Amino acid sequence: MNRYTLWIICASATLSVMAGSIIAPVINSIRDALNVAPSWAGLIITTHGLLVVVSSPFIGKFIDKFGTKPVFGLGLLLYGIAGGSGILINTYWLLILSRGFLGLAVSAIMTSITVIILDLYKGAERNRIMGIRASSQSFGAVIWPFLGGIIGVYSWHLPFSIYTIAIPLCVATLFTIPKIHHEKEKGSDLHYSVLNMLKDQPLYIAIYAMFFLMNVVLYIMVIYIPPLLETIGVVTSIFIGSLLAIYGLAAGITSLFYKHIKGKFSYRMIIIYVFLLWIAGTFIIWRAQSSAVIIGGLVILGHGAGVLNPTLNLWLGDIAPTAFRGRMVSYLSSSGLLGQFITPIMFAPVVPSVGYRGVFIISSAICAIILLLYYLTVLKRID
Repeated sequence: MNRYTLWIICASATLSVMAGSIIAPVINSIRDALNVAPSWAGLIITTHGLLVVVSSPFIGKFIDKFGTKPVFGLGLLLYGIAGGSGILINTYWLLILSRGFLGLAVSAIMTSITVIILDLYKGAERNRIMGIRASSQSFGAVIWPFLGGIIGVYSWHLPFSIYTIAIPLCVATLFTIPKIHHEKEKGSDLHYSVLNMLKDQPLYIAIYAMFFLMNVVLYIMVIYIPPLLETIGVVTSIFIGSLLAIYGLAAGITSLFYKHIKGKFSYRMIIIYVFLLWIAGTFIIWRAQSSAVIIGGLVILGHGAGVLNPTLNLWLGDIAPTAFRGRMVSYLSSSGLLGQFITPIMFAPVVPSVGYRGVFIISSAICAIILLLYYLTVLKRID
């Protein structure tokens, strides 16, 4: 490995977070400029998720067949072009189309990074690197919305220019990411059905479901915190971006210590802990009457994400055979981005009745119900 390999992995890992968060602070401005409703404006942030859901299984097959490096490099190039095109776009549906191509790129980048880490690192070192990767993503959630908020003061188009950072990363990938050749595992078959894999190991479903829910919780904040802040008098994009960045800061600090967390707690204990954090964090935001209390809820939710993100990637790596890693990891990406895409659709019907604040108490109740169901059906069966 080139000594800069980890740097490129970490920098690229932030791009999946940037996809939505860089424009979140200016989503109110985009909504007004394009004359769309808040929930439809939310699709500008989440449409790339639909394309990740659709394309990830194919991306996984390409990785298993051709390796991670070419898929990773092409994903970075497309990311820079598709994301940066928003600088020049002034119509809603054309912007949605560009976000779709961005989704293809995010799928390639997310899946490739996870497979690269699982292939290059082993044991406790893998736990450490996965924690650093998750921390990088989380710190990206601090940096990108803050930066988007600053330059978004001048124009809602400007934050789209930041997507082009992926192009120099694509060039750097040629020199820093090694080619990885897998020896065919005994009994492995690249034509083996993914459905058979899921039937043979039901824990895949549990992992995918948790990642789906984690992203729903994340995008509830991304979409509904800005208009909620408006109701208490917070309207500037810089301040909104700063508050959203607190979630990423809490997650990033937590992930830095993930190696020690995983060494002391089982998967079951970690999942129960994260559910309790989700319930508490969304409840606090529901009750909040000031930005300071909202910050407290964001810190709790960010801490949960900092624990859960590397946990699910490592858990999947523990059970996925090497020859199937690309495909099984790709479905993790699909489940997460499906959660992002479906969030505004799920909550759009209830917002007129319960308001932006009510979304958070509904989320808290849903998490409590799912925790009970998870405990009764899944958590009793794992270590």
